[in-house]
Amino acid sequence: IVKKFLRRHKKDIRLIYLPTSSPYLNAVEECWHRTKRDLMVSQYYDTVQDMNDAISEYCRVIRFGLDIEKYMNRVHRQVVKNF
Repeated sequence: IVKKFLRRHKKDIRLIYLPTSSPYLNAVEECWHRTKRDLMVSQYYDTVQDMNDAISEYCRVIRFGLDIEKYMNRVHRQVVKNF
């Protein structure tokens, strides 16, 4: 469905493919990083189920507040600086 939509609107949409193995260009990776930092650093869980429950609760109630445009601009500047 997406491919058909893109073909129909190819004049209006420009695809930009991200390089492989570039988690710093993926905003979802930032969310995973925050989750890991908040739940795993200096934390002890008696059981795997306790850890699963903590992760489920965290993901259910957390609002990452990640400004995608700001994040991508930050990452873009970082990538350009590394070249």
